[in-house]
Amino acid sequence: MRAAKGVDIMIRKVSQLALVVLVAIGLFGASFVAKAEARSKKKVGFFTKMSRKIKRKVKHIAKKTRRSVCKTAAKVEDKIADAGVAAKKAITGKKKKTHVCGHYKKGQKSMTNGHMRKTRKHKKSSAGGGGSAPAPAPADPSMPADPAFPQ
Repeated sequence: MRAAKGVDIMIRKVSQLALVVLVAIGLFGASFVAKAEARSKKKVGFFTKMSRKIKRKVKHIAKKTRRSVCKTAAKVEDKIADAGVAAKKAITGKKKKTHVCGHYKKGQKSMTNGHMRKTRKHKKSSAGGGGSAPAPAPADPSMPADPAFPQ
C-alpha cells in the first residue's frame, strides 16, 4: 500500500509541474508572437520612403514617355496609310477602306494598332416588306363626322 501512495504523490507532483510548464509556454509564446508582429510593423525610414517615391516617379514618367512615343509613331503611320488610300482613290476612283489610327482605349494598358476599316456600310433595301405598316390616310374635312363618335 505504501508503494501505491508514493506513486500517487509522484503523479500529482508531475502533473502540477506539467501544468505550470504548459501555462508558462502559453504566456511566453503569446509574447513572442507580439514581438514578431511589432518587428513587422517597424517604422519606415526617411531614405526608404524617398527611394520608393523616386522609383514610382521614374516608372510613371517612363510610362508616359512610352505612350507618347507610341502615339507619335501611330500618327506618322496613319498619315502614310492615308496618303496611300488617297493615291488609290485618285487612280481608281474608289475608296472602300480607310486607315484607323492606332490608339489607347480608356482603361487599357496596351495599344490598339492602326488598321484598315471599311467605309461603306451595305444596307438592305426596305422594299421587300416586313417593315412598318403604311400611315393611315388623312381624314377628309368635307366628310361629315360620325355621330356615334363625338369629337
